[in-house]
Amino acid sequence: MNKLIIILGILSMLNCNAQQYKVPESFKHLKKVHLESYGQVFAFLPHDYETKISIEEKFNEENPVETIIGIANVNKTENLNYMITFTNAPSDDYSFSFYSIDKEKYEYKFTIGGKQLFIPGNGFAYVSGHTNNMFDKKRKIKFEKDTISEVKQPLYFVGLKTKTLKPIKLYESKEKKKIVASLPANSNIEVVVSEFSDDAHYFLIKTSFGLLGWWELDFYYSREIENLFFAGD
Repeated sequence: MNKLIIILGILSMLNCNAQQYKVPESFKHLKKVHLESYGQVFAFLPHDYETKISIEEKFNEENPVETIIGIANVNKTENLNYMITFTNAPSDDYSFSFYSIDKEKYEYKFTIGGKQLFIPGNGFAYVSGHTNNMFDKKRKIKFEKDTISEVKQPLYFVGLKTKTLKPIKLYESKEKKKIVASLPANSNIEVVVSEFSDDAHYFLIKTSFGLLGWWELDFYYSREIENLFFAGD
């Protein structure tokens, strides 16, 4: 009886999490596919995506850690179709993989990391999720023939309302010469955007008063801001 109550509680929590996810306005026309066993993991696909896949049994036998979502046309102009799967193996590395299919054969092409995948069929994928990164990063991916490339943004939107865990300083510029604000631990802040380079991670932070300043994440990825951490391995 106790086990049944626990199971029902978990299912109720997963359903609640799914209902709480706010679908971006620009993708509300897509079909939502909820991978319930993974929590807030969704694929948003064109309504004509295919779920009857001839190689499903063969694929499942050969790829037991992946879940088939369906076949979708990612670029309707070029009629570019892929079978899309999802997995969080081997260590909570949430990702969607894409396969080409030719009759009874399938071939792996590429993987996009994330928890929410949007495929409107315009030649691009849009992906979000706090996985193998510091926050819920939103990215735009361009499909090319059997390859992908990320569309570069000047900054990444973060939009995280949180608080400091340790004292931090906000600076006028990334050179960190002039201090805008010195914040004690437990200060309410909003992490607005981030700028990543190969050797540095900067975040533009807004104070509770409304001041803006740059803060640099150190080399060790120290936990100085609540809920701003590297999720992955």
